Amino acid sequence: GRAICLSLADEGIELTIHGGHDRDKLDNLCRIIAAKGRTVRGIIKKIEKAEDLLDEIKPLLPFDIVVLAFGPFLKNSIADTDGTVWRKMAELNYVLPAMLITFCLPSMLKKKYGRFILFGGTGTEIIQGYRTTSAYSAVKTALGVLAKSVALAFNGITCNVIAPGFIKTGQYSSADIEKISADIPAGRFGEPDEIAELVRYLVSPSGDYINGAILPIHGGIRF
Repeated sequence: GRAICLSLADEGIELTIHGGHDRDKLDNLCRIIAAKGRTVRGIIKKIEKAEDLLDEIKPLLPFDIVVLAFGPFLKNSIADTDGTVWRKMAELNYVLPAMLITFCLPSMLKKKYGRFILFGGTGTEIIQGYRTTSAYSAVKTALGVLAKSVALAFNGITCNVIAPGFIKTGQYSSADIEKISADIPAGRFGEPDEIAELVRYLVSPSGDYINGAILPIHGGIRF
């Protein structure tokens, strides 16, 4: 998210950033962006259901560009996944993106312009089975249907899904990076800036004809 915000700020885009739960990191990012002469607003809001975010951003509408780089991850077998977990995965990884699109569409339709970028999961550009991430991956895969539905229905509004592979986000140890990189044809993890550059392209005039796409960016790894 940070790299994407910095990249879009360089394009002169006014930003509203939801910063998760870390106020210090959010404030630091906003200061960096403001120092570039850009307008930026930061929001800290714990999200347990879709309405938590929608209620927060309602006074800030309209938005021309929406990038949703969010969604709790879960590693668990189907046999050990109870109803509460299934509902949480669906609520935050599918219902939230879907409602956010519905929420932002009216103003976009008036302008006949809008950009949605959603984030799927690793390998969710195709339908396949998962041994330990089925709840998470199932709803992330469903984002492709959502994006293609938006692309089909609305002229001037694009909706695409990025399905990132292993990216250097700080959640992996050096040992993990070395081990996993051996299985990646590119021989390395992706950089956050590579994701940010893709987002910047998709929201630019050059990306206008890319719509309803599910774009894996994973160095060629197969799952």
